Amino acid sequence: WTGDGTADATGYIVFNEFGRVVSSGITSGGSGDTIDLPGDADIVIPSTGEPRFYEADDTSNFYVAEFTSPRYVTSVQVYDTLGRSYNLYLEFIRLGKYGSFDNAWVWRAYTDTGETIEYVNASGSTEFAPGQPYIGGLLEFDTAGKLSAMWGVYDSGGTMGVDTTNELKTIQFDASHNGDGEVRITIDFTSMTQYASPHSAAVTYQNGNAEGTLQSFAINENGEIIGTFSNGLTDILGKIALSVFNNPAGLEEVGNSLYVQSPNSGIPQIGAAGTGGRGTIIPGVLEMSNVDLAEEFTRMIIAQRGFQANARVITTSDTILGELVNIVRR
Repeated sequence: WTGDGTADATGYIVFNEFGRVVSSGITSGGSGDTIDLPGDADIVIPSTGEPRFYEADDTSNFYVAEFTSPRYVTSVQVYDTLGRSYNLYLEFIRLGKYGSFDNAWVWRAYTDTGETIEYVNASGSTEFAPGQPYIGGLLEFDTAGKLSAMWGVYDSGGTMGVDTTNELKTIQFDASHNGDGEVRITIDFTSMTQYASPHSAAVTYQNGNAEGTLQSFAINENGEIIGTFSNGLTDILGKIALSVFNNPAGLEEVGNSLYVQSPNSGIPQIGAAGTGGRGTIIPGVLEMSNVDLAEEFTRMIIAQRGFQANARVITTSDTILGELVNIVRR
């Protein structure tokens, strides 16, 4: 027992989750009256010294095993729809044998700021009235250390709820005083184990995130525009579409490497890159030209030959003119 119990109306020490601990009733005069002992209490027998007798009504001769129950706490940041963060704590307390459970643990969830927290059943409605500082239930582990059962939900008053299924547990808390209304969290206990090793329970995945602003973007070969945000997340912002024509040569050139549809080209068939005969996009590469190199080389050769022919004509004309000048001089 960790010492955080209280005395109930009858004078017995009560631990919030586990009920009475070994104690006689406490009267106003400070003396005990009746004795209330659990069925598995043991008589303390000294290992040394002379044999002696003990009074059966002396509570100092009895103790209950496992007074101190292990407590482990793990936390995770959760977010509302506005991106505001909250610390959600999951606490696990060893209960041991409880009813039909042989190896029970209490779990409970609460926030560091004490938001109203409730259990949400399979139909989507809450089980308890608002105002609970925490919510929780029981977990049972088998002899192999695997989770074998989940039972019920405790509210802050210690009342056991009606849920006895092994479904995922969904809880919610009201964040309307500084956030965006109700925040719902689905807890998956199915991967939990209990072994003789240090506590390592942790939340390995949560799908909430803080607000973020766009920092950069890139385009992949499928034409997807991928944005990177300040909170570390990435998202597809859009997609570049490509089109093909039955007769690309029939497109009408409008200048600046731009073409428009014409009656000879046919209608455009628009779709994603890499599908339907469309090409792929090579990101990060600068396209210097989109012309047919073979055709352009042919045109260049024709132009060169034309230039050479014109040069020869000029040379011939110059020679004839030179001869005429010489004839005149003679």
